[in-house]
Amino acid sequence: MNFVVSVDVGGTNLRGALVSREGEILSLQQEPVGSLRDEQTMIRRIADLVKRVAGDHWKEVLGVGVGFPGIIHFETGRVLQSPHYPDLKNASLRGPLQKILQKKVVLDNDANMAAVGEQWKGEGQKHSSFIMLTLGTGVGGALILDGKLWRGEEGFAGEVGHITVQAEGRQCNCGNRGCWETYVSAQGKNLSEIKDPVFWKEFGNYFAIGVCSLVNVTGVYTIIVGGGVSAAWNSFFPVAQEGLSKHIYAAVAPKIRLIRSNIFDKAALLGAAHSLPL
Repeated sequence: MNFVVSVDVGGTNLRGALVSREGEILSLQQEPVGSLRDEQTMIRRIADLVKRVAGDHWKEVLGVGVGFPGIIHFETGRVLQSPHYPDLKNASLRGPLQKILQKKVVLDNDANMAAVGEQWKGEGQKHSSFIMLTLGTGVGGALILDGKLWRGEEGFAGEVGHITVQAEGRQCNCGNRGCWETYVSAQGKNLSEIKDPVFWKEFGNYFAIGVCSLVNVTGVYTIIVGGGVSAAWNSFFPVAQEGLSKHIYAAVAPKIRLIRSNIFDKAALLGAAHSLPL
């Protein structure tokens, strides 16, 4: 039996999974990223995780898929910039990983991987075009247009977390202020512990503002929401749904479909596994 090892690098956690070619996750491991985030440390930790997850099945592993947050140049396998990993600028990850592991490695933006996962095994199976949003430590985004992943000219497409929704607003890890992800992501907070309706009203309203901007630009009405923060769906969805009518054409608002991922935080792992052209 053949397998793929997929890795989902988040702003907080590093996760790896052993996945069958049919899309069954056979084992999964997670560990905190920690404070050491330089290029060599991340290469070593990803490689170590891959081997640990594969275990006795290493010889049956056909390749490795890695989802990484930030701007990824898919063709060269380089991290051009990542707010959560500021030391990685134009950093080569795919080449060194392939050399260490002696396996084919595919590297792409983590939200792109999540979109591929949704398209393969999740809610995306039902839609030829959709916008993927991953809510976690930050906000990731990806576009599936007419069945194909759209990366943009240099992998920059889908960086929706850094749309400005409040001029001179909250400080963002990217260096700018007022980015969408400073209002609709965990940002180091455990959102499951927050019961304050005022907090969720603001969260839901800003979520609606960002979604409406994306719909206005793309004309895509289906929004699939995944990532760890989607666990708080019932806290922010009603406010977000109501807010849609306030920030977009009246004729468009009823057509927008906000859908919670049914594969939750497994989408990027599945997408990374499915991205290998084997």
